[in-house]
Amino acid sequence: MLDSDGTLWVLGTTGVPMVTRNALQPIHGGQMDMYIAHVTPSDSAPIMATHFGGDRLDVGSAIAIAPAGDSVNRRGCVRDVFGRHSAA
Repeated sequence: MLDSDGTLWVLGTTGVPMVTRNALQPIHGGQMDMYIAHVTPSDSAPIMATHFGGDRLDVGSAIAIAPAGDSVNRRGCVRDVFGRHSAA
């Protein structure tokens, strides 16, 4: 998704450790984690790239950018990072 500054937000799912930068969660947490990256079109290094998940299946299905520039993701999880048992 492109934000108003022309930077790209990417949401994916990974079962292996990925490259992180300015990460909220630098280490892969479990079976499957969401992977969120924020990149500029002119630079190959991400502004931010992080794992996001607990010790089970954490799968991202959508991402949106709030007016203040914060990323908001929709999780479809067996059990998400906060221990809830339903999708957020």
